[in-house]
Amino acid sequence: MKLEQKLHTTLKKRDWRLVDPIENPDAWQQFVKRVEAMLNETGTRVSERQFNAVLLAAYGEVLYAAGSDQTQPQRRNRAFEELGEWIYRKIYPTRTQNAQDAYDLRQSMLETIFLKWDKIAAPRVLFAFTSSVIRNQLKAYYRGQKRQKEKEQPLDDILAMADDIEFITELQFSKAEEELYQRLVECMPKRAKGQVRVLALMAFREMTPAQVAQYLQKSVGNVYTILSRARQNFFKHCRDLCQELIHMINPALFAEGKCI
Repeated sequence: MKLEQKLHTTLKKRDWRLVDPIENPDAWQQFVKRVEAMLNETGTRVSERQFNAVLLAAYGEVLYAAGSDQTQPQRRNRAFEELGEWIYRKIYPTRTQNAQDAYDLRQSMLETIFLKWDKIAAPRVLFAFTSSVIRNQLKAYYRGQKRQKEKEQPLDDILAMADDIEFITELQFSKAEEELYQRLVECMPKRAKGQVRVLALMAFREMTPAQVAQYLQKSVGNVYTILSRARQNFFKHCRDLCQELIHMINPALFAEGKCI
């Protein structure tokens, strides 16, 4: 698929209309060239994850420019609507299943971003800045949820949930990857979070054990030990996920296991 066609399809799917090729062809061509230049900076074959990161950076520049332009209030409002909808899809229903809570969080996050608009380091990091706001406010939200419950959820569970959100956001998981990660967390033993993350890094980011070790700041030997335990627990507790996940990881690392 040609770059221009892929961009048009992706933006249309997300309802991002600030660089519509029909209504504003000049802005559209500038946007396509900007994305192409960012992709060329990588100097390697671009994965789908890298493409998405570049798209967010490039469209972040568009959103920031529109959100900063007080001479075009309609376009400015549209920028914040699109950013708000992106936030909402990030938190509902994956982070909270309460639609009203999700809407309130969206509004609160947008207000925080608006108040700190001039402090954003660069337009291309708008979505990264927004992700940090999401993380911080979700942590506060989960703490508030804990206090509201008559039977308090253990603090360890709250912190683990917040830590998972940070891990998912940092690695820019897709929605499908987030869902699969959460299912993996649920089926693996409660104290096996390190094993889950090793599996996730290898499955979703195609990391080798050496790369996982570097990312988690562990020795390669330690990662292989964790992987061995993860393999045992995976085949023992996660049979329903076997077919979905095992093909994403180097089969040689799972030679003893079978999806039967």
